[in-house]
Amino acid sequence: MLSKEPLEQLKAKVTANPDVVKKIKAVFEWQITGANGKTSWTMDFKNGVSIGEGAPSGKPDCVIVITDENLAKMLKGEVTSQALFMQGKMKIKGGLQHALKLGEIQKLLARSKL
Repeated sequence: MLSKEPLEQLKAKVTANPDVVKKIKAVFEWQITGANGKTSWTMDFKNGVSIGEGAPSGKPDCVIVITDENLAKMLKGEVTSQALFMQGKMKIKGGLQHALKLGEIQKLLARSKL
């Protein structure tokens, strides 16, 4: 999985920057497709900070469907979430207002490259 290492690095960066979590306040389920099939990751910024493999225990605020390759590119700062959405390479189910908060993660990543 191309995005596994960047997701683990993101977890460390977000944990070290609690101000970002306060701005987001949402639970995201990432449905990631790739060569090895489909997997889910959860980013919970509503109940503290929790980023890990697996679906959320409750209903997420936003579900994002993306390929492993595109998620890795986004986390590495090679492309923005907005560009992926506009190109149809990222699908959003649920609250679009929550998906817009992904920009806060992009800002964090821009401040400290993975």
